[in-house]
Amino acid sequence: MIKVLYYTEATHEGGVTRHIESLITGLDPARFTPIVVCFARPELLPFIQKVIRANARVYSIKVMIPWGLPKMFFHLCSVLRREQPQIMHIHLHLFFTCVLGFLAGKLQKVPFIVHTEHQPEVDFRDHYIIPLAVLDKALIRVIRNLQFSISRKIIAVSRFVKEQIVKRYGVPDERIKVVYNGIDSTEFIRQENIGGIRRRFGMYEGEKVVGAVGNLFDVKGYNYLLEAAAEVLMRDTKVRFIIAGEGKQGSYLRSYAKKLGIDRKVKFTGYLKEINALYSIMDIFAMSSLFEGLPYTLLEAISIGIPVVATAVGGIPEVITGENKGILVAPRDPHALAEKILFLLQHAETAKQLASNAAVDVREHFSLKTMVNETTNIYQGRSGSK
Repeated sequence: MIKVLYYTEATHEGGVTRHIESLITGLDPARFTPIVVCFARPELLPFIQKVIRANARVYSIKVMIPWGLPKMFFHLCSVLRREQPQIMHIHLHLFFTCVLGFLAGKLQKVPFIVHTEHQPEVDFRDHYIIPLAVLDKALIRVIRNLQFSISRKIIAVSRFVKEQIVKRYGVPDERIKVVYNGIDSTEFIRQENIGGIRRRFGMYEGEKVVGAVGNLFDVKGYNYLLEAAAEVLMRDTKVRFIIAGEGKQGSYLRSYAKKLGIDRKVKFTGYLKEINALYSIMDIFAMSSLFEGLPYTLLEAISIGIPVVATAVGGIPEVITGENKGILVAPRDPHALAEKILFLLQHAETAKQLASNAAVDVREHFSLKTMVNETTNIYQGRSGSK
């Protein structure tokens, strides 16, 4: 039995925790024993519960960030000594705090350390602890090179993320393997009680739904989506915008919607446990992100058959690979976003065909089975680069 310890300093549910949860769920229990080390935070409780149900052993610790990070380091070292894993899989969320995971693994002589890069480095400037501007560029390079030297294999969730690492740090191509995020498409099926779901979300008769799903952070570009919504609603009042997710921008975005005069046509749901209900009533999925690695919500929406308008950033163009699979627009361009949303609302047959084409691609190239197989091949040292 191979013990795999997953370490993350994620502070909330999102792509990183979803990735770990998916991997653990897909692992062969006859071959692998999963162990998780993470923060003990209310925002992470659903994630912790899910991996426990998937038979992972979880060691969580409550610390104040960033002052409690040394405590997390000693906690991780203690777990590594106790469990003696053959593999340590580090999932980068904030590279300057996750360095403690690499140091702990090195200190405790874990035989095989691998890490996954989930997002473009520019994404970190928005996140929670230390703005990138505070860190000297030379120090950043030292930290990153230390991580790359300790990790036996680097996984990137998209070609874009891989190319960034190669370009910025000169990491040899063969050390980085692209393993796309994958989903189980059978989990994302439109629910039948559409009328009941629409009533639950406060929909009026005849309203179309433009939806977005993701944490309410700057990098998601929701202020641009709200500006696009205002433009759409000036031309078509029978549209409702629904945004699902939580985050530090929540209050600001609600205030901004009110300032734009669209607060009655924009619904913020907060965290949704059963996201399929919202997907089931969406006519269009809109993604206004400024930076992305390879977003799970995009795969989910496409899988369920929703036509997509998204920004051409990060790994998104690796999912929407042609004009016959979805519509891409430049980031920070609410007018372009509004125009394409209106186009799909007005051309239902075109929208339906785009959704169908994209769904076939996602099922073929972004499956959970492929993601798990390619990752376990890396665990066993059988993988090259891509």
